[in-house]
Amino acid sequence: MLDLKTLIKELNDLRILQRNQWGIKDIPEEYSKYFKNPLKRNLYLHKNEVYDLSISVFKFENIFIGVEHISNLKINLGGFKVCHCLKFFEMEEFNIINYKKKEVEKMTLEEKTKKELEKVTKEIKTILDEEGKVIMMVADEATEKIKQILNKFGEGEE
Repeated sequence: MLDLKTLIKELNDLRILQRNQWGIKDIPEEYSKYFKNPLKRNLYLHKNEVYDLSISVFKFENIFIGVEHISNLKINLGGFKVCHCLKFFEMEEFNIINYKKKEVEKMTLEEKTKKELEKVTKEIKTILDEEGKVIMMVADEATEKIKQILNKFGEGEE
């Protein structure tokens, strides 16, 4: 394998004319192994009234290669070869961290009560197979929790 700088220089020195919509097909066979794994197509669009210019990114082993190409020819100027030579360059990968507001679960009063009761009921059911002493303690706690929930929402009395 060529080192990356040599590879990029050789590809750019070839002045490969883009002859079709997806210019990668125009790359000579001996270099095709570097362009078998496209990561992103049509990044960094530059648009004008004649064409859209894009960068597509390829990964080969641990290197990233960018190819500048026409992604959309809006008027016919006699084909792609008249318009553009493919340009090659090294790309680097970087991650962007982004944040968004956490969606708050919206439940009605009835849904909240039902959910809490199901949770408490589930706790009781899981403990029913245990010793009687444990069942009484949990059952008492569950009963108290149910009363608290119902009182909180104004639907029950102690």
